[in-house]
Amino acid sequence: MKSRWTLSVCFLVLPIGFVAAQTLDSALAFFPMSIGDTWEFASYWGMIAPNQLQGYEFSGITGDTLMLNGKVYRVLRWGVDPNHLLSNPSYYRVDSTTANVYSYSPISGQESLWDSLREGLSHRNQWGMVLAISNEIILGTPTVTKVSGTIDYYYYLSYGFGNTGGFTVYQDQSASASRLIYAKIGGREYGTILAIAATRSTIPAHFELLQNYPNPANPATIIRFNLPQRFHATLTVYNMLGQVVATLVNGEVEAGSHEVAFDGTGLASGVYVYRLRAGEYTLSRKMVFVK
Repeated sequence: MKSRWTLSVCFLVLPIGFVAAQTLDSALAFFPMSIGDTWEFASYWGMIAPNQLQGYEFSGITGDTLMLNGKVYRVLRWGVDPNHLLSNPSYYRVDSTTANVYSYSPISGQESLWDSLREGLSHRNQWGMVLAISNEIILGTPTVTKVSGTIDYYYYLSYGFGNTGGFTVYQDQSASASRLIYAKIGGREYGTILAIAATRSTIPAHFELLQNYPNPANPATIIRFNLPQRFHATLTVYNMLGQVVATLVNGEVEAGSHEVAFDGTGLASGVYVYRLRAGEYTLSRKMVFVK
């Protein structure tokens, strides 16, 4: 197992033309992006060759969103429970003509090339270049894997599975690695879920209203909040005149972590306030809509 995550691993390198000769549809299989697709990774740490299991983590495509540049991106989130992925999301889209994968930054409002699914060993992307193309068996299924990156960071894209792992070397020569152990792609499951899905049973210690994401929004955004116990809660959006423009929650809400999608279509560009009331607690935050 350990040799898979070191640079000395011996890849069965295929002819460069293997990837270049693929059709567009087959190249897309290196990065499946259907809503509901889920991956579980085991994380390892160690000196040079990571071998100490640190835990398990899921990623999943939870939806899509229209960004300020007018393009639609899939939303990729992380978490320890496949049914409750709440971390700040990443945004990706695949160009249907070139099979290039682009990532979007809500902070800069710009997208950048993340990978080019049709390219072979001579290809260079934002991380470096394709290091190797090899035959692999992923979760019992024969497939082809491309390894892309630099000398101290690289990741695996496997045909039919997408991202199947990664490897990072730090300045002190320690290293971390991730390895795919379960996937649900297009409704079909591979491998076995190993993590204990504990997120939903973990009660937050504090009443908390988180910053919406993305912010600025155009037009959709996600509002997240945590309740330490069951409350009658209201989540309301106001304009700067104090007028109610939307009521997102109004009723009994169980203890736990929650998220609500808010579609700001029809709202004028500007600053709005969203306010959570639960029992004696009240918290407010500002959000921005830009058209």
